[in-house]
Amino acid sequence: MNLSHLWITQLIRGLLALIFAVVLFAYPGITLLILVSVFGVFFALSGIMNMIMAYKAKQHHKAWGILFFEGFLSLCFGLAVWWWPGISSLLLVYLFAAWLIISGAFQFANAISLAKFIKHTFWLGLIGLISILFGLYITIQPGQGAVAIIYIIGFYAALYGVLSLISALSLRKLK
Repeated sequence: MNLSHLWITQLIRGLLALIFAVVLFAYPGITLLILVSVFGVFFALSGIMNMIMAYKAKQHHKAWGILFFEGFLSLCFGLAVWWWPGISSLLLVYLFAAWLIISGAFQFANAISLAKFIKHTFWLGLIGLISILFGLYITIQPGQGAVAIIYIIGFYAALYGVLSLISALSLRKLK
């Protein structure tokens, strides 16, 4: 089964994460409202990319449901952030941690599910595991301070972006 065509959506997802990281590192003192907006956009676009990948994967195998559900949840998180921009910073931290844990679990499960059909799912599984661990860390240490959290989130987004690019290139090599 050839799923190499999925590489472009994974590439876009990785680039979006890297852009998100650059913005966080360049402007650590941004207001909470801007930060909430950026989170909402990132969650929603990541969800849309996953749903597109799931739609394309549906044509080739039956393991598309997990990917679609993860995308749907990410889109819902993004919309929730946009609908309630006045949420407190602590709630935003917990919302981000919940998204990391949930989407990480789905990414990890998707990597295991896809391993039956394609090689090189290690990177997707690693993205999921790192997402879960980072989400747990944020849940345990929410009071680190707004700027520190921005830098931590920026580091995570950069790591996520790089691993997504590696995953995209691995998918591109499949023929």
